[in-house]
Amino acid sequence: MNNIIENLTKKTIIQRKSLLKSFEKFDDLQHYEIINNKNLLFHKLKSKNKEIEKNSILELAALYIAIDEFMEQLNEIDKKLIKFKNKNKSNLKKEKLRQYWSIVKELKELKKMSFRDIALYLKKYHKFNISFSTIFQEWNKIEILKEELDEKIN
Repeated sequence: MNNIIENLTKKTIIQRKSLLKSFEKFDDLQHYEIINNKNLLFHKLKSKNKEIEKNSILELAALYIAIDEFMEQLNEIDKKLIKFKNKNKSNLKKEKLRQYWSIVKELKELKKMSFRDIALYLKKYHKFNISFSTIFQEWNKIEILKEELDEKIN
């Protein structure tokens, strides 16, 4: 299957993985454009390659080609902007941490665990690797601000 996709796309597996990483960084509107183009490319590939019976192979090849064509249309500024927007992965970790915030709060306030222990707990039981200092920083932002707001309200 690798050889078939490589022949259709003219891209090595490393290049195809790179295309998928680029696709991951695009926003929904860009995804929409790529998928629309993929559908058109799929039908072109299907008509040219009737010997390939599996549509999923053609779909995948069409996706790689569509991403590549989209990347070629982007100017250098847009490419750098996409990289810049996605550089800050710590924001993703902080967002994910907020999903576990009820657990963090319970462990800190009720179980009196340290931030280091909370980080180890999240890693062991939730497969979420985050530093204790990030938890501490978020704790200060969220809980201390919450306390200050409560004092102002009362």
